[in-house]
Amino acid sequence: MDVPHTSNGLSINHEIWIEGVQIYSSHPENCRLQATIGAKVELFRAKPVKAVVEVSPGKDEIVDVLREISELIEVVEESERVIAVEKTLSLPSEMKNIRRVLLASITEPKLNCQLEDGQIFIAGETQFALVYQVDTDEEAPLLATAFWGQGEIEPITFGDYLEMPGVEEGMKARVYLNTNHLKVEQIDERTIKLFLDLKTRIKITQTKTLALVTDSALISPLDGPKPSMLFYLVQPGDTLWKIARRYNTTMESITQENQLTAESVVVGEKLLIPKKPWSPNKLI
Repeated sequence: MDVPHTSNGLSINHEIWIEGVQIYSSHPENCRLQATIGAKVELFRAKPVKAVVEVSPGKDEIVDVLREISELIEVVEESERVIAVEKTLSLPSEMKNIRRVLLASITEPKLNCQLEDGQIFIAGETQFALVYQVDTDEEAPLLATAFWGQGEIEPITFGDYLEMPGVEEGMKARVYLNTNHLKVEQIDERTIKLFLDLKTRIKITQTKTLALVTDSALISPLDGPKPSMLFYLVQPGDTLWKIARRYNTTMESITQENQLTAESVVVGEKLLIPKKPWSPNKLI
């Protein structure tokens, strides 16, 4: 698969499945197999990001802080595991006895994941097909295909608990599953044993909401007399941050003085500018 703009150091998640198979035969001793294989590939690179979440002023200082609410997706855990499935299966009652197993295949499993503290439970089911030579007295070989997961026949099910330290209930899990090994052993004319290894890549993430600091300003005391009352008429393009910078005060001071319920201001609104900057712990 050609993927533009790639480079070394990328991690890969992939899923592969069979969308369809056709077999053509023009001679009793050979045939042509044509399969359509689907694939999904995700390329990614973990990139550390530094962000400022708090600004601490010095003694007798007031700092006005502009924040922006951001959602960050944190990768809590990422690992590969193998789920081993071993099943003893009996042929459906309407199928004829087995002389020799020829081919076995499964469809893409349907998964159900559940996160608990310190572990993840992965359960799933898949359809299973078995192509075999029928045990018959006829000279010409007779082939048959038995299916599990169609009609009234139950599919192949599996489930396993995997220990994952640091994982908590409520986080999100993405599971990539591929067949690593499939083997069938014949036990008798109506019973087989299925061995299936599923390579599982698990990615656990959680969404964090952070108030990131995008700007800050140190409020310095101004010398000289100040007006007893100062009003400002909000102009187009104004924000609380811009108004606070113009009058050497804090957004919190303006909000408290005017009993504002939000950080946004309305054009034409008249605001009373406080005489002294205010912060939760200090007052100049």
